[in-house]
Parts: sequence; structure tokens; C-alpha cells
Amino acid sequence: MSIEYVALELMEEIATVFLGMEIFRTGEIEGPQQAPEASSDLMSMLESLSAPEPPPPLNPTKGMDEALECKICFGNEINIRFKECTHGACSACTLGVWRAKVERHNPLPSWFPCHLCRAEINCLGALTYVSGDENGDTGGLSLGSGEKVTMLGVIFRVSGWLDVGEWVKHLSEEWSEYVRRANEELGNT
Repeated sequence: MSIEYVALELMEEIATVFLGMEIFRTGEIEGPQQAPEASSDLMSMLESLSAPEPPPPLNPTKGMDEALECKICFGNEINIRFKECTHGACSACTLGVWRAKVERHNPLPSWFPCHLCRAEINCLGALTYVSGDENGDTGGLSLGSGEKVTMLGVIFRVSGWLDVGEWVKHLSEEWSEYVRRANEELGNT
């Protein structure tokens, strides 16, 4: 038996165990198989929920600044800032990273890893574009109750920090219902 064959068999076992899919035996890649214990109403509800619509670009008069582009989808501008690190992403991708942490025994994770530095993200805030120069001077413009953050020479206001569970709950009525039912299932009424 060649080492290549043994390596292929090992890859097949890993794919079957972790992804629930066969790769080599059928000649085609199949979609992931649903684990039998993950068939609860809550998990099916999670799968049926759609991601929120991304907001309009932060500065529609200019083209999207590549530096402020979401590093996950490369299609939206960053509009969520993570408190524990200096990174952020668009709201749709942030939700996707959080959803990847959801498991049958933990349907409401309170954190997710940053996609860039792997920091444990517990709080996030919505970014609002503030015009200003590269030195951070807003020209006397008030930031209101928000905190000023600068990302790549662009000034933003963080409207308020929310913990991850609260943020998910406030996405829409659908997501609020998911959080309510997950709390019920966990006994966190």
C-alpha cells in the first residue's frame, strides 16, 4: 500500500468524521450531512434565518476604500467594530462567524473568534462614518455619545458597545425570537 493511498484514506476518514461528507469514494463532493442530534426545532430555526441586509456603503460618494472593505466577503464595507481587538467586519459576515460557533449544546454562544487575530470577541459596536482628516481632527464635529475610533486614517463613531447575545437579539424580530427560544432551551428565562 502506497503512502499516497494511506494519506487519501486518512483524509476520507477526517472528512467523514468532521464534515459528514464523502469525498473520494463516490467521485463527487457531497454536501454536509446533518448530524442526527442536531435536528431540534431551534437548529432548524437557525438554518432558516436569513442574514440581515447590509447597510448602504459608509461613504457612497467615493468608491469603496479597499482598506475599509470587509476582509471576509470583500463585498461590503466594515460596519461592525470588535471591542477586544482593533478589527471589524460587515454585519452579515459578523453574524456568519457567530453562527459558526452555534452548536446543539450551545445554541447561544456569548463570543466568537476574530477572523483575523482569533481574539475572543464578546462585545461589538456599530460604526458610523465621521468626516475628518488623517490626523483625527473632526473639525469640531461632535461625536455625540459615541466613542471615536480611527481605522486606517478614517474616523468613525462607535454608537455603543453591545455584548454578542444582545447584538444578535437586536438584528431583527426573527433573530430576537431565536434568542428567546435559545434562552428557554438553556433555562435562562
